[in-house]
Amino acid sequence: MKRPGHTGGRSRGARAMRARWTAELSATREGRVFVDKDGERVFIDRGDLRGSLPGDRVELELSSGRRAGLSGRVVKVIERRQRPLMGMVVRRHGSLEFRPYRSETSDHFYFEDAEGLSPGDQVAVLRLPPVRRTEGERVRLLERLGRADEPRWDSQLVALEAGLPLEFPPLVEEEAADIAVPPAGVPSGRLDLRSLLTVTIDPPDAKDHDDALSLEETPEGLELGIHIADVSTYVREGSALDEEALSRGNSVYLPDMVIPMLPLSLSGDVCSLRPGVDRLALSVMVLLDAAGKPRKSRVV
Repeated sequence: MKRPGHTGGRSRGARAMRARWTAELSATREGRVFVDKDGERVFIDRGDLRGSLPGDRVELELSSGRRAGLSGRVVKVIERRQRPLMGMVVRRHGSLEFRPYRSETSDHFYFEDAEGLSPGDQVAVLRLPPVRRTEGERVRLLERLGRADEPRWDSQLVALEAGLPLEFPPLVEEEAADIAVPPAGVPSGRLDLRSLLTVTIDPPDAKDHDDALSLEETPEGLELGIHIADVSTYVREGSALDEEALSRGNSVYLPDMVIPMLPLSLSGDVCSLRPGVDRLALSVMVLLDAAGKPRKSRVV
């Protein structure tokens, strides 16, 4: 029988030292999984991950001990946020396995289905949670990128590994195709600057040319024109195009490919200042004095 006032002592203390918390899992280069809690790194044993992977958002149960500090275990997975793993197909013990270029928890994985693959293939895969604790880690093939000795795949591999979107959602492509119509003549309210000798300042091999300069002698002095493609005419605030561009933030240039912020029908065509065709632009016209200093300017 419990004495009056006795509350179970140790069990009460143990419960008081545990707390639930939501966080995103990270991993060290050595493959140790952790979360950051109030500036302290809390590591989670592999047996306490409950099938979760680095990048997943999980609910954790944190506990503290007098010697070891904070420790944690995954209670449930709230959201899976996996990025593809990049690596090579290898033959090991007579079967095809996946060896990642960057390892988080293992240096080899079993394929869910390796049909059509051969050793030396570069592939993108998604990790699968183990069905049983004793089972090795498995992956599902997303894409075969090419052979490891073909350097032309390196940029695509880097893009996939960084989580960069290589394609646009169908709705965004459809919206771009509908509005990507070159101007016919000079729209009302626009200033016609087609007679100016205007030079784009992007390199010749650029995928799009959106900046340009002009310099014209006028009775008042030299007028410098600073021109940029008028994208705002085509991309309306709140549209699918606008939301996609906002999520991408910018175009990404890799050695042999570009991942544009807008579909190519816009970025590489009607919003690109190409020679010999009419294009809409936003221009700052700056009047310079004899020393090249700005005297006044106007935006047109």
